[in-house]
Amino acid sequence: MNITKFLYLCRFKDGEELHTGDHVKLTALPDGSVRLYIDSVVPADCGAYRLVATNKNGEASAICAVAVKRKSFISS
Repeated sequence: MNITKFLYLCRFKDGEELHTGDHVKLTALPDGSVRLYIDSVVPADCGAYRLVATNKNGEASAICAVAVKRKSFISS
């Protein structure tokens, strides 16, 4: 999603808005797109994430699904 023309960005997980301070971050890239970054991912981060960008011309959104697998350990 190219954000250079958008005035307002909102992010959601499973339909609930994520607020500043959550460990899910948005990074603006040089080409104008946005990257969703989850710091220190945990199983509770699984879900559907949605970014909504809005300006005077309307709204655009992008969605992604996140799945987290626990590490498997083999003991001898």
